[in-house]
Amino acid sequence: ADGRIWAATESGLFELSADARHVAAIALPELGNSAIRALLRHRDDSVCVAQDRGLLRHDGARFEPVPAFAGVRVDVLLQDRHGAIWANTSEHGVLRWLNGRRETLGAEQGLSGRGTPALLEDREGLIWVGTTNGLFRIADGPVRAITTAQGLSDDYVRSVLAAADG
Repeated sequence: ADGRIWAATESGLFELSADARHVAAIALPELGNSAIRALLRHRDDSVCVAQDRGLLRHDGARFEPVPAFAGVRVDVLLQDRHGAIWANTSEHGVLRWLNGRRETLGAEQGLSGRGTPALLEDREGLIWVGTTNGLFRIADGPVRAITTAQGLSDDYVRSVLAAADG
């Protein structure tokens, strides 16, 4: 690693030199230089770049669109312990991408509301997703909703964080 930093902004992707004295725009010709919603460094050291209209993967040399996310606005990305990429989206529910296959979790699986930047894998490997309709726990069984009915003061969950002891 050479210490460079990538910065996601409303107007595109930028790279800062290690000393933070130089800033350069990174061209994203496949989807244009639209707002960047999220960045994720993958275990294989590639980088995923989420935009308003899709997801790009940078392999160290070039950007390639990820067809499974074409036209999808991704608000936040997470890589779980199994290597799957989870994406919380505004309009398509939660997407899980592993081995080139995309799975959609939405109303049919018990997930409701519009996605927010709230996405977490806890120490037990459970995925927690915040939406405008509550907090949802994704495990091997049914999706479990936690809402005002279970004690939240508001159903709009904007962020989620595991406590230091849990």
